[in-house]
Amino acid sequence: MTTTRATRAAVALAGMLWACGGGAGSSSPPVEVDAVLETDAAAPDRGPPGPPGPEAQADGGRSPPDAVRPPDAVRPIIDQGTPLPPDALPTDARAPSPVTDGGPPPAPDAALPDAYVPFACTYGDRVEIGTVAARDADGQPRLVETSGLMHSRRNPDVLWAHNDNGNDHRLFALNRDGTYLASYELDIAAAADIEGLAMGPGPIAGRNYLYLGDVGANYRIWGCSAANADTGDCAGCPTIQARCGGICDCRGRELRVFRTEEPAVAPGQAFVAVTGVAVETFVLRFPDGMLGRRQDVEAMMVDPRGGDLYLVTKHTTPALLLRAPAPLSTAAPNVLEIAGELPWGGESQATGGDISADGRFVGVRRYGDAYVWPRAPGATVAEAVAGEGCRIPAGEIQAESFAFDGDGSGSFFSLSESAGQATVPLYRYPRE
Repeated sequence: MTTTRATRAAVALAGMLWACGGGAGSSSPPVEVDAVLETDAAAPDRGPPGPPGPEAQADGGRSPPDAVRPPDAVRPIIDQGTPLPPDALPTDARAPSPVTDGGPPPAPDAALPDAYVPFACTYGDRVEIGTVAARDADGQPRLVETSGLMHSRRNPDVLWAHNDNGNDHRLFALNRDGTYLASYELDIAAAADIEGLAMGPGPIAGRNYLYLGDVGANYRIWGCSAANADTGDCAGCPTIQARCGGICDCRGRELRVFRTEEPAVAPGQAFVAVTGVAVETFVLRFPDGMLGRRQDVEAMMVDPRGGDLYLVTKHTTPALLLRAPAPLSTAAPNVLEIAGELPWGGESQATGGDISADGRFVGVRRYGDAYVWPRAPGATVAEAVAGEGCRIPAGEIQAESFAFDGDGSGSFFSLSESAGQATVPLYRYPRE
């Protein structure tokens, strides 16, 4: 049995940009990282170091100097395939037992509520269920650099995906074997760095909505507070290393999220290209607690229990869970709040995430692994990721997508960028 331990770190109100980032747009060659990470015995209170992403490759694999994690709020993490026995958990990390904790014993054969069911970290080896071609038969680009992935909640055996970066505003519908079923071009004038895809509730109850996030920004730093944002005075910006080509953005780049109702797609239909798809646009702003931080975000999720939108930062220590409460406003910017942290030391390297359709699982992936947390009834997303989690080795080339299977098992799909490849494998990681 292998366990790792992670601790919380305070959010710095100002910081120095320690290295320039490549993110999705990096020219650094991708690296296959499939090995299981080992805990640093000399620093038991640190989370496992993230596998080298493009930023680490460009900087020789060094960790950022601000990755200091005080020994508080220790959270157990279970490696895939090896569930941690309840007796091995700290007392406050276990769900209360109705027998040992003084409650009445359950009735014979009675089903226990979700809060009492131990989460089994039992993921099997990944299975290649299909392949996705980067271009069509005429050589025209389709998914040439995949960043986001979602399993449909309306159409059986259909997955949604989109390209990374740039002004490609298309959502692609894929069959479970990776064949293209349709493309939908959203009516968006321009975008800076589209990185996230999520699904959740919207204005009409009982319907599913796709959320496309223009949330990435590899080189920007938010340097000013709300107090002087309107004056344009950026005197308080941190020094930016010249080689990074960074931008000190006094206002902070306003993020944008586009929402449209999920279309109906038949799993066996002939490919169709749809244009001019109407969207709602939401503006997001970072909180003042993010001063001096890199703005890059690639993981976006929407909570099916209420519709709150979540982002996970990629270049902070630790990873921050940001929340935009529902309902989102189209009339004014939605100010994000820092809802929690994730259990990783060093730069988080979070590249994708999802909340299962039933709300029972929260998942976030990095370049070489993925983490899944169970979520008890009534628990918030922040409370879920603060609890016991499961680490699954999931090394792929430039992996930036994570989507739970709609079957409720906690299994998930992954489709890597693999930019420049003619085809990309579509994987499913089964929870047994």
